[in-house]
Amino acid sequence: MAGTWDELIQDIKSRLDIVDVVSEQVVLKKRGNSYWGLCPFHKDKNPSFCVTPSMGIYKCFSCGEGGDAIKLIMKTKNMEFREVIEELAEKFGLEVPKTHKSDGSSRELKEQMLNATAIAAEIYHDLLLREKADNAQDALKYLSKRGIGSDIIKKFHLGVAPKGFSTLYDELRKDFSNDVLEKAGLILKSEKGGYIDRFRSRLIIPIRNENGQYVAFGARALESGQTPKYINSSDSLIYNKSKILYGLDTDLAEQH
Repeated sequence: MAGTWDELIQDIKSRLDIVDVVSEQVVLKKRGNSYWGLCPFHKDKNPSFCVTPSMGIYKCFSCGEGGDAIKLIMKTKNMEFREVIEELAEKFGLEVPKTHKSDGSSRELKEQMLNATAIAAEIYHDLLLREKADNAQDALKYLSKRGIGSDIIKKFHLGVAPKGFSTLYDELRKDFSNDVLEKAGLILKSEKGGYIDRFRSRLIIPIRNENGQYVAFGARALESGQTPKYINSSDSLIYNKSKILYGLDTDLAEQH
């Protein structure tokens, strides 16, 4: 029996296979390390719905919907979070704690921050790999000069932040609150009011923890005279730069 509600949630998440969950709603076809299909949230003519098992998330690159397995169940079945957890606990034969004592808000905030950061990494990577961004060619030329080809770009999930002030924010605000996005270091408050993207017109280098979860970004300027040349995510609930060794998750994966 899980001692707390939070332990139950983590137990359930460890048992969920997002490909299996999504496959109940969508016919998926594997393409590289991801799976693609028609989005269940809008009339999708071409497969724009991507499932990334290694991160446990889905993202539609057409309508912008994204999240984890639990969120997909919530949206497709029109259920509340607690209802989903209780239903899955019964499915897996797990006992639900009688009291709902937890660090609740911080635990849920951390999960949302991780989801938002993972989806941001996917968006940045897609903008570079498919050359959708206005400055994707500039980023690719820079990488080529440094001897970095498509294999490294894919391995480290490199991406590009476009020049627009709110390209990423406009996508993520559909699924996440301003508070989550700001605390995850993805957006900043504008002097004119509202929010803008933290990273703009930069090569994006995602940072993952030892579990392979995206927690932060490093970013290099792409425009001449752009300062500072390098900026990084600040420490947050999900990221402590003094405790993370870049690339460790890749080395661990290759050892198994």
